[in-house]
Amino acid sequence: MASESLLGFKTRFRLIRDEESRAIRIIDRSLHTKLSFSKFSQTYHDWFISESPSLLEGTQFLSPEAEIESRELNRELKQILEEVRKFKLQKLILSNSFLKVNKFLTEEFKKVSTVGFRTVSNLENTTFFFQNKQYRKIEESAKKVVAKYFPGEIDERVMIYLVERYIGFLKDSRTYHQSILLHYLTNFPPSELGMTEEEVGMAISSILEGDIKKHNIISRRRLKKNWNTYGLKKLKEIQKESIERAVKFRERYSKTPFFANPFFAQTQTARGEDVWISPYFQNKALDNSPSLIFDYSRPEFVYKSRRYYELILFASSQDKRPNRVKKYFTHLMYRRQMLKEGLLYGFYESRGDSQMTKKLIKQSLNPLETLFEIPF
Repeated sequence: MASESLLGFKTRFRLIRDEESRAIRIIDRSLHTKLSFSKFSQTYHDWFISESPSLLEGTQFLSPEAEIESRELNRELKQILEEVRKFKLQKLILSNSFLKVNKFLTEEFKKVSTVGFRTVSNLENTTFFFQNKQYRKIEESAKKVVAKYFPGEIDERVMIYLVERYIGFLKDSRTYHQSILLHYLTNFPPSELGMTEEEVGMAISSILEGDIKKHNIISRRRLKKNWNTYGLKKLKEIQKESIERAVKFRERYSKTPFFANPFFAQTQTARGEDVWISPYFQNKALDNSPSLIFDYSRPEFVYKSRRYYELILFASSQDKRPNRVKKYFTHLMYRRQMLKEGLLYGFYESRGDSQMTKKLIKQSLNPLETLFEIPF
């Protein structure tokens, strides 16, 4: 590949070596925490107010299985929206209690190490991302502050939801950028990256270490024992599973999928639509088919569907009753696959296609990226 293809990699990522020239970590200089909690909450408010009238028109985004229940979902959605219209979100955001929560979060994030947050791969620590519980502790403490200053049941629920999504987006931003790095690590010779083959292997293992579930002790042991090769082997396992699932659902597509990476493939639907899919991730909670990532004939569809899901969850946070809406939308799968779409961002970035990178960032829904874009 031409050297120009590595411009994004060289601009964003920096390999840190110790005094003995051993690679110890890779940081992403474009990662930031510029978005304050108050600005995030106001953005969410404005977004919700402008879009909430269209929430009842979103049944097109439900899976076929859920459409059977769409009448019931619509009924409950109407009930939720009636409650939401009564709720004064702007009043909550402008309250003194909100300012106290915002101040607490601002002070807590000042204590967070910039280098630690910008670390997207740690080559010398096999449990770096597992042990990094700083954000979890901040979230737990923030919820206690919310409970103290927001005695009202609805106010407290909404504030807790905003805190969870705010901190969630911060964590998601790093994971997305890790996926961008993963594209470069798996598509360019180590020498062009300024690394050895062994260093690339450890860097990949570190990125995938963050994917291991908390209680998956067996995988953690495998990782520790095979630090140089765990990541590459895991990617091969994912690739194999993705290919098997693509074959299983081959009648849905008119072209053999082109795999850009183990997670995502470009193909054409039986109706002739060019699309990106993820055979690895299932479409929705009740739909086991490959997930749609991007549709060239409907470039806004995935973005709008995800935005719709987010708005529904936010609306549901204002309703204390357990309901079908909350249960259905809480278990949607799109958030997991979004974090891996950094691989596609890297794919298009290394080809100089800024139009596609902008579309992919937009459908990540992450205000840290969409409000500021990935800065250089």
